[in-house]
Amino acid sequence: MTDDKSVMAVLVEAAENKGMWSDISDFSDEDVECLNQDVMIFRGKAYEFIDRLFQSSE
Repeated sequence: MTDDKSVMAVLVEAAENKGMWSDISDFSDEDVECLNQDVMIFRGKAYEFIDRLFQSSE
């Protein structure tokens, strides 16, 4: 049995681990498109947030 998490659950956990926070109201409907549990498309402010989340800390 696998313990697969949804995309959003992984992103929330990663943001919490890095001490990042963003209000979901900061993103418009056009910024996040959820195709299914495993595939999401991020644009605009949502993309910028995800990009900052996964940038390496050098």
